Amino acid sequence: MSAARCPRRLRSTTRRAQKTRALSCFRIPCLYYGMEQGLTGPEPEERGWLPGWGVRDLAGDIYLREAMFGPEHPRELGGHAPDPSTPGFGPFGTSGHHVFDQDNEVYQRVRMLLRARAAHPVLSAGRQYLRALGRADGSFTAPAAGEVVGWSRILAGDEALCVVNPSAAESRTARLHVDAGLNATATAFTVVVNTAEVGGVTKHPVGSTVPVLPSPDGARYVEIQDLPPLSVLVAVNR
Repeated sequence: MSAARCPRRLRSTTRRAQKTRALSCFRIPCLYYGMEQGLTGPEPEERGWLPGWGVRDLAGDIYLREAMFGPEHPRELGGHAPDPSTPGFGPFGTSGHHVFDQDNEVYQRVRMLLRARAAHPVLSAGRQYLRALGRADGSFTAPAAGEVVGWSRILAGDEALCVVNPSAAESRTARLHVDAGLNATATAFTVVVNTAEVGGVTKHPVGSTVPVLPSPDGARYVEIQDLPPLSVLVAVNR
């Protein structure tokens, strides 16, 4: 997925926020192998003794990701038989162990977003618009770095509002514009994704509604309350 197609203010957020926002932005999403299990490469204490660490050749970086299903020993170079002289490169410094865990929090968040993407074509084919963020004085302006970021995907009369709290430390409340024309008579958006549910937080549970409210200037907006750190919420207008 091209980073240029996602809001610039999200490109420097943490890995977990990056994974989830990739699944609700324009174009085909791409998660690198192991991201859905939180794999990040060799542990720092391993890097000093791993043969060829940091050396790239025509085969690429062989240590870029741990094996999802770590063997006791890797295959010999150019062959298929195990090489007993080299320890297996398993996840998180292990050997002979696998980490394909469907209860993993990252995996569950990714699955939630992929299911919503499959169920709502607007999330895969809709046009994308960055949404203004409500301020204390009643105005709406573009979000600054580190603030809640929201964007809409629009396809025909369907609108999906995607909201991300990039903070790793605090919950955030945000008011965000939605399309005034499409939602002139709409009374609410329905939540179809709230990744905070994976951690047991249910302020805006899936299936609940968020009222569409008018502003004095004729615009329409919704208010998302107490979105937990590194969480993604998606709500649709139908």
